[in-house]
Amino acid sequence: MMLVGRCSNKGAFMDGNETAHPNLVAIGKEIVKKCKVEGFVHNPKGKRHLEDIASDYFEDLVLRSFFQQSKTNLSMFVMHDLFHDLAQSVVGEMCFILESENQKIPQKVQHSSVCYKELPDSSGDLMHMRKLLSLPQGTKDLVNLRHLNLSGCWHLTSMPPSFGRLTSLQRLHRFFTGNEAGSRISELKDINELRATLCIDRIEDIINIEDAKEASLKRKQYIHKLLLRWSRSRRVRDAIDEELLECLKPHTHLRKLTIDVFPGAKFPN
Repeated sequence: MMLVGRCSNKGAFMDGNETAHPNLVAIGKEIVKKCKVEGFVHNPKGKRHLEDIASDYFEDLVLRSFFQQSKTNLSMFVMHDLFHDLAQSVVGEMCFILESENQKIPQKVQHSSVCYKELPDSSGDLMHMRKLLSLPQGTKDLVNLRHLNLSGCWHLTSMPPSFGRLTSLQRLHRFFTGNEAGSRISELKDINELRATLCIDRIEDIINIEDAKEASLKRKQYIHKLLLRWSRSRRVRDAIDEELLECLKPHTHLRKLTIDVFPGAKFPN
């Protein structure tokens, strides 16, 4: 076994046993994913999967001790201070750490580190940003955004207005349905590059059956795992929910389908 399928046990885990360090395996996979999202991985011949190439990059950096495990958070890796300072001087405005409300976010930033519960409204001007972990009102303007991780946003109640404009999205871990602008499931209609895993939450809030049809889940061929979730505090409307489930049939390439708290009496054929 190897870290992210390729990294040397001896170099990555010191004791040669990756099973004793499951958090490092998860960290390695996240780093590989970020390398892909941010355009660090190139495949000129087009014969290898980008994730395999990114794993090779990561293996080399681990063996060279480029990464160090954080002393304050064992689920994170950090760079040595000298490497970090050098990297910051090279990337310039493309990477940015927001530490104060008085700071202005550069327009060319592609990767940001933010220590607030929500982003300022000016984040809507970041046309080059590709990854975001929370949702400001200007999210609809980030038309190049590819990765939106909402897996830890438990208090999120709706999606931002005009969410359907984000047609470059490739990874959207969760989508919260509702009747607010941006939260209607029909916003997913033209976001057809979605891949890997998608969870659609609060399906009981879908009122219009036509919205579910318009979402066109059958066209999203790159989604491998789909979770359709109803809330436990739902209204009883068996016939509507059964019809909704029929309209939300995924593409035939789907590998795993999970239906959570479905209130209907029967599944579609």
